[in-house]
Amino acid sequence: MELLANPLLRHLSQMPASGIYALADKVHLFNGFELCKRRPVTRVTWSGDGSVLTVEVSDAGTYQVSLTLAQGEFSSVCNCGTWSPGGRCPHLVASLATVKKALAPASFPMLQLPQDYLEQIRNQLLGVPALRMDELHHRQSGEARYALVLDLELGSPRLRLTHDLIPAALFDAALPPSIREFLRLMQSSALRGRCIEEFITRFRGRFPILYASAEGVVPLQFDHSSDRAVLLQLDLEGDEIAASFSLEDGSAPDPDSFVHQGYYFDLGRRLVQRVDDAGLVFYHSLFARVEEAMGVAPARHGSGFRFPAPLFNSLQLDLGESQQGKGGAALSISGVPEQPRLVQPRYRLDIVELADPVPVVAQGVTDGVIFGLSPVSFKFFSTRGRATLPQTLKAKKRVISVIRACFAALSAGSTAERERVVRQALDTPEFFKRGVRSEARAAVTSFCEAALAHGVVLQLSQQGEWLAVEVDGRQQGRLLQIACDFFGCEIFWQAERPGEMTLARKELMKNLSRFCDALSAEGFSLAIGGEELQAVSWSFTLDATRSSIDWFELRPEISCDGETVDDAELVRALQGGGIFRRGNEMVILDELSSNTLSLFGAATKREVVRVPRLQILDWITLRRSGVRILLSPEDERIFESLTRFESIPKRQAPARLLATLRNYQLEGYSWLAFLYEHRFGACLADDMGLGKTIQAIALLAGIAEGDIPCELPTGTPHLVVVPPTLIFNWENELQRFYPALKVGVYRGQGRSAEFAGLDLVLTSYGVVQRDIEQLREIPFNVIVFDEAQSVKNIHAETTGAVRRLSGRFKLTLTGTPVENHLGEYFSVMDLALPGLLGPYEQFRKEMGREGGDFMEKLIRRTHPFILRRSKDMIADELPPKVETDIYLEMSTRQKALYARTVAQVRETVALAYSSKSPGQARIIALTAILKLRQICLSSKLILPQAPDRSPKIDFLVDQLMELFAEGHSVLVFSQFTSFLDIVEQGLSQHGIGFSRLDGSTPVSRRKEMVQRFQESAEPGVFLLSLKAGGRGLNLTRASYVFHLDPWWNPAVESQASDRAHRIGQQRQVTITRLLMRHSIEEKMMELKKRKLKLYRALLEEAEHEGGNAISREDFEYLLG
Repeated sequence: MELLANPLLRHLSQMPASGIYALADKVHLFNGFELCKRRPVTRVTWSGDGSVLTVEVSDAGTYQVSLTLAQGEFSSVCNCGTWSPGGRCPHLVASLATVKKALAPASFPMLQLPQDYLEQIRNQLLGVPALRMDELHHRQSGEARYALVLDLELGSPRLRLTHDLIPAALFDAALPPSIREFLRLMQSSALRGRCIEEFITRFRGRFPILYASAEGVVPLQFDHSSDRAVLLQLDLEGDEIAASFSLEDGSAPDPDSFVHQGYYFDLGRRLVQRVDDAGLVFYHSLFARVEEAMGVAPARHGSGFRFPAPLFNSLQLDLGESQQGKGGAALSISGVPEQPRLVQPRYRLDIVELADPVPVVAQGVTDGVIFGLSPVSFKFFSTRGRATLPQTLKAKKRVISVIRACFAALSAGSTAERERVVRQALDTPEFFKRGVRSEARAAVTSFCEAALAHGVVLQLSQQGEWLAVEVDGRQQGRLLQIACDFFGCEIFWQAERPGEMTLARKELMKNLSRFCDALSAEGFSLAIGGEELQAVSWSFTLDATRSSIDWFELRPEISCDGETVDDAELVRALQGGGIFRRGNEMVILDELSSNTLSLFGAATKREVVRVPRLQILDWITLRRSGVRILLSPEDERIFESLTRFESIPKRQAPARLLATLRNYQLEGYSWLAFLYEHRFGACLADDMGLGKTIQAIALLAGIAEGDIPCELPTGTPHLVVVPPTLIFNWENELQRFYPALKVGVYRGQGRSAEFAGLDLVLTSYGVVQRDIEQLREIPFNVIVFDEAQSVKNIHAETTGAVRRLSGRFKLTLTGTPVENHLGEYFSVMDLALPGLLGPYEQFRKEMGREGGDFMEKLIRRTHPFILRRSKDMIADELPPKVETDIYLEMSTRQKALYARTVAQVRETVALAYSSKSPGQARIIALTAILKLRQICLSSKLILPQAPDRSPKIDFLVDQLMELFAEGHSVLVFSQFTSFLDIVEQGLSQHGIGFSRLDGSTPVSRRKEMVQRFQESAEPGVFLLSLKAGGRGLNLTRASYVFHLDPWWNPAVESQASDRAHRIGQQRQVTITRLLMRHSIEEKMMELKKRKLKLYRALLEEAEHEGGNAISREDFEYLLG
């Protein structure tokens, strides 16, 4: 018999392999195909009418698998009883796979079965009973047997294309092309609402439209002449609403009729008519929402149902575009028809209560009616709405990312721009999997389509009037976006309903006025407990004409709308954080008024506010916003100079100073003199090599010569605190440039804190720490802290000791006031100007947030007291500097050792971060990756007996030979003294002489070594450890600098390079870093770029981009 003659046989033959895969879970699929290999099918038999195929399977018993095709639906059953949630049993899989293989040998190429076994099964399959001649005649008549059939077999309407009343399948090879194309369109959404017209038009009426039921098949006629509509009927009767649906003429639909896919099927008259079924959609949607809101099904009433009227507004019945057609809603009050009044709402955010956290909800308001946001448009913004979405989209990070993408898409100007914005927003690691990204894009697209569609929400006014509220989804989205911009999209994470959000009370109160202003600027409002807040502005006048050495006394005068604000209102504003009742209104201070008020601290009445002298700048900046600040003429002049560097009076250099100051150095001296004269403090942060020392000496000389007034008793000494290696350098510089000062060095055994007769005392940080109890009792004039980054750790004992020293003026000198984080900057600035930045604990908390406000305040407060000039600013006064990175290849042994060590280090770092605190883990990680850095230098640092040579030393030796021939001297830096030992051996093997300075070099010898290198007539090489030789030394004899290993912080490397590139250098300086390719050194260079951003943010007022401590992600990157 031909395969196509029997429907079931034809179905099995044409069923794709994927159809079998979809029938069972992975375990049963695997077991089923394994069973196939054992040839389990023992017999195949047909029922008498050829409608049922039974496959007998042997597997530790004999089982029967029955296959049928009824009304085009394929079904299967096995009598083994095995079942799983994912699909059917292995016997079914084995039966279908074997039958499919017998009918189509090319299927399942990996399944190899004997040919005679398959041939036997195929013969049994083809033994199906022959059809009757009349059935065969009908089946051979081709297209004449196609029909569009409607049935209610599954309890709901179903419209299908059939052949001999058997549903046609796309994989049926016998389908004519025209039928196949129509069937494909039916299975998509393209034909919804026009399927029947398309069927009639395409096939020119050749095929019938039928209704099939248990009683038989009847033909239906399509009525082109009339269009019907279904209306949702809503009648307000007292405190209840009756809901039902009707046809457009108000009549109830016939009991033998129904609506399906945009058609009205009137079975009594055997007619099909087009219908606008929007009203029916609204009816079913309303019923579901009422049932959800009440927790039980609403009471049935006639052909509809009833529910309480007060419930209606919360249901958010959106009529959308339906009002433009016949369908929609018909409204009435006590049976009298009424047209809804069209109204435009406004939107607001309502603070439900000032709890912690603060619940806030977005609302629409019109005619006394308050309604929520669209549950359809904003379903992704609530936990309820997301409940129906794929599990992959429910992770918090993905939810937040999708919400951000929704906002970005909503603000796009065109469809193309919207698609581009969404692609960009979802181009993150959370959406790398294609399926997840597709689902996320679908969620954003669905949101945009719903939000941008014209919507009309039905509401009931307080007077019982029907209102048609025009909904603007774009406005609703913008309202939520403003909240997200201020407080982050995490506020929507736990929202149960669209428009709900939860805010941290502290963050809300901190940003409340600015938030309210932002809402008002776009036509929104802010309410609290349903009462809308009215923004008010206060005018401030602050009288600061009375001051002392350390304090300003501010006398505030506050007015609102020309009236003085009384004490009671001021107290209410202070206690309410800017929200208070004024008369019959709840009001909120605008951003400027709130910020000004916050500076009064915890005052509970109008009183004089005492402000530390160093913090008066915070108040003076309020002038830009219209606040009047009254200062005395002298203070006005001082603060004008502080805020504008160029307005500081220029001074002549001290007469007895034995140096000619360059222009920028003279400006620095004038700046220091101004700050000294007005009892401030200073941080001189010029680049290394620009002469910070000579500018400090000029200040001391100006005081000594009386050019700078000083009210201290004659004989009050200055104190200079330096690292021990720089004491001899300061002695030399003082003797060279201002020998008139009597200098004493306070160090060594038997030292005495008797400084009578001395103008200046030189000492080290270590000595200060040990002798602080004696030194704190001595009043000094100027205290200079050179290389002030030495006391950058605010918690270190040395830092605590130097902060206890007493001086009229404190000056910190450093080329790197911040290296790793802002806490170091606090330490350096607070040493020079105690109290400028407030208590460290408060600073640390604000630093943890590192927002724009914090950085703005930090820069504003410190800007007048820190002076930094980079070499780029005075490029015409220095020779050029050239920096080069040279990448070398590891030796074969190095590569093998490096690869083994990376695996060990990665395991160590992962374990540290999983079992230790972040601080401990970071120390362990830094120690572990130290091995990798050492391998990059030489294998001998890990394996002392390793025979291979270091590529870096070989390269360095070649370069030194060439540079010596050209007359250049060279500085060579490394952080590892153990590697400097290996470098020494390499130089000695080639007969190259060298000098070396590291932490073990006695201080007494360092001066001699530097002088010998500087004064040598022959070119030479100076080996230096980065820590000992990287600061305070003047080595301008060298014009080439080699860094053998990179360091995390670019400022530290620059500091070392500036031993050669500084004032006094006559030749171009070339700086070369030697790096190993494909190693941790290459990645360290990327981390250094991040450090540089923080450094520039503070000292060059660039944009700040975050903290700089090396994080776990940094370590993973380094080991990647």
